[in-house]
Amino acid sequence: MGGGIGVSVNGQGYLGLGYYSDISYTLISKFWRFGPGIDSTSCNASVYSGYINNATRNFEAIGNFSASAIVSWNFGDGGTGNGTSVFHTYDSAGVYTVGLTVSDTANGGCSFNTSVADTIGGISTCSVSISSTNFDSTYTLWASPTGVAPYTYNWTTAGGYFISNSPDPLVNLPYGDTATYCLTIMDSTGCQASACQLFVGAPDTSAPTCQTYLYIYPDPNVPGLYYGYIYHTGATPITYVWSFGDGTLDSIPGDSIVNHTYNNFGFYDICLTITDAANCTSSYCDSVFYAYKTGGGPMNRFQVVTTPPSVTSGIANVKGQLLLSAYPNPANDKLTIVANQAIDYLAVYTTLGQMVKEQAAPQNNTIDIDQLASGIYYVDVHIGASSGRVKFVKVN
Repeated sequence: MGGGIGVSVNGQGYLGLGYYSDISYTLISKFWRFGPGIDSTSCNASVYSGYINNATRNFEAIGNFSASAIVSWNFGDGGTGNGTSVFHTYDSAGVYTVGLTVSDTANGGCSFNTSVADTIGGISTCSVSISSTNFDSTYTLWASPTGVAPYTYNWTTAGGYFISNSPDPLVNLPYGDTATYCLTIMDSTGCQASACQLFVGAPDTSAPTCQTYLYIYPDPNVPGLYYGYIYHTGATPITYVWSFGDGTLDSIPGDSIVNHTYNNFGFYDICLTITDAANCTSSYCDSVFYAYKTGGGPMNRFQVVTTPPSVTSGIANVKGQLLLSAYPNPANDKLTIVANQAIDYLAVYTTLGQMVKEQAAPQNNTIDIDQLASGIYYVDVHIGASSGRVKFVKVN
């Protein structure tokens, strides 16, 4: 004999015998049912509660009810469900009476009710809110959940279209367009919270209205002489305030050119703060210890120049043994990263930490920055197990 089959349906076992001859394959036309509830109409059932997390349970109807029976649930918190196996998440802790009803109208019909008490505990009070930042039409949606970490995230549009499981997904929203984005979070206790927010595409507001950047480099032929090149944006006239790191301050309305001589050789932090006509303020500091590392010795004299330096800017390793530089700096349309190996991956960030561009294995270590707004940016560079960061200025 062979070719038999066995299945289980609603707590009952069924067995088909197959055939009894390997030569003639004579079929045995018998199908057996085992277990209680042998009537064609039966409604007997019991409740099984399966733990998913502190707040969520999987309820199953177990028993010998007929296949045509209707199975319905009352979860004790106002929620209901249908089917032999259902999932339900509770919003708060407590003892809930879970009711199961099995009914069948076939062959005279039957009906059966039972219930169990299920204790739900350890649920946190959770919530979530949505915020955003944008660079032109690229928006970063930020989730701000409360509860017990870690959280799971499910972003959708108002129509239910899935977006992401990330806590901070990127979406595209052109200027003037509208979109409603929704987020549901679940914390580690099973507490769920949801929020939706309507967004209207707006001009880029991530960058301040004024920025300043100071780049210091040594004279390659005069030890102790350092030059400073400054770049800034803002409404004119602009006031410049210098702090030379030796306790000396210099305030120059409308004039950015300064010269400063130190009483002693040493290493000094030089800071520049600008205030434009719209009362926007921006500050930037550069440590001459970096300049010393590239050559020139301790500082003795500092001069601001009106044209960009001919040397490149760079930074020592952040992780691993990686030394980087970039040119031209400031840059208009393309930026080349100087490294001793081919770059595996890089990402460009604003001074607020928002990623505005990423690229894997850029050809000749050069990236296109033509679409970036004027301002100061960082490039995070990854080569193998090493990574570093280069700062550059984008000008139009």
